[in-house]
Amino acid sequence: ALYAALPYEITTCTLTVQSSHQAGTRLPFHLKLESLQGAIGDHLVHIEVYAVTTETSNLLPHYSRDVLCAKGEGTGFIPFALNDPMTRYRIVARDVMTGISGEAFVNLTGEKQV
Repeated sequence: ALYAALPYEITTCTLTVQSSHQAGTRLPFHLKLESLQGAIGDHLVHIEVYAVTTETSNLLPHYSRDVLCAKGEGTGFIPFALNDPMTRYRIVARDVMTGISGEAFVNLTGEKQV
């Protein structure tokens, strides 16, 4: 077992993305961990992407990644391919040390976003 003793408690993990995005381009995202006790140290956040349909939610392991959140904040991108299905995607961010997670949704389109 692995135990971590932090001098603060992570209360939320917020993942921010735009609500729709063009296939074949990078989708930028922003991560923010928050604590009621003030300053936060560096954390590793694991990102997973799921293609969501009416029947299923399929993990896309080729889009999984780890992001370093220095002092509780980090950025990254998901490089959606031109041939990815035009559907809704669920992006889950989980702080590796605490297990606290957040999620966001994006609709992939074939149209250029302004």
